[in-house]
Amino acid sequence: MSSWYVISFLKAFLLTTLVEWFAFLPFGRPLGSWKTLGTVIVANAFSLPIVWFAIPAFVTEYSYYALVAEVFAVFSEALILLVLLRLSYKRAIAASAFLNLCSFLVGSIFQRILL
Repeated sequence: MSSWYVISFLKAFLLTTLVEWFAFLPFGRPLGSWKTLGTVIVANAFSLPIVWFAIPAFVTEYSYYALVAEVFAVFSEALILLVLLRLSYKRAIAASAFLNLCSFLVGSIFQRILL
């Protein structure tokens, strides 16, 4: 694994965390933004390394990889939202799906601009 890939991961982690924190604010308004930020950091610290380092080891075709990675991210992060913020399962899944959609779209835009 190259240092370029690790640096890219760290940049993606920062961008994903910022995008998802801002995207989650409407879902977590009564919880306060610092608790929301902490939860988003924990969720991404769990899911993003698996999405970047583990899943690509098993799934090589990009379309299938994107599907597997996004489904994993949505459900794993929903579980974290459910446990840490005590959201209902419907709200946790909806929030997680929205957060991951936002970060996927922003990441796609950044990738197109930078490549």
